[in-house]
Amino acid sequence: MKEAIEKAIEAERFSMPALRKAAWPLLSQHPTVCTIFPTLTQHFTKTMDILANAIFRHVFLIELVKTPAIETTKFRCRWFSELEENADPRWCSFDECLEIAGDLFGDLCGGWLATPDHAEAVKLCFENSLIAYEVPLDYVERPLPSGASDRIHR
Repeated sequence: MKEAIEKAIEAERFSMPALRKAAWPLLSQHPTVCTIFPTLTQHFTKTMDILANAIFRHVFLIELVKTPAIETTKFRCRWFSELEENADPRWCSFDECLEIAGDLFGDLCGGWLATPDHAEAVKLCFENSLIAYEVPLDYVERPLPSGASDRIHR
C-alpha cells in the first residue's frame, strides 16, 4: 500500500480518485483495519468514496507549498524525507499513519456512529460539503509545543 500511495503522489498530475482506486483495496485488507470494514461499509454505503478520500488526505498525505515559487501546492506522503529532515511536526512514518487509520476506523465503528447526533452530522457533512475532501476530522489531542513530542500527526 505504501508503494501505491507513493506512486500516486509522484504522478505528473495528482488524482485522488486514482490514489483511492489503487490503495483503498489494499487498506481494506490490512490486518489493522480489515475487521472494521464491514461495519464501515454498512454506515457509508453511498459515501464510501468521500470517506476514503478524506481518510487518505488526512491520515496519509500532506499538501506542501512548492518552493522556490510559492504559488502552488503539491501533495506528499507524511513520511516524505524532507519533512523528517526538517523536523516538521507534520511528519509521520507510514506505520504510524496505518495505526492512525486503524484508530480512526475503530473510533468511527466502535460506537461513535451509533450516537444519532454523530451519525446525522456525518451524513449532513457528506451531503453538503462544498469541497470533496472537506470532512470534520481533527486530532483527539493537540500536542503542546513544549511537550515531549511536538509532532502533531500521531
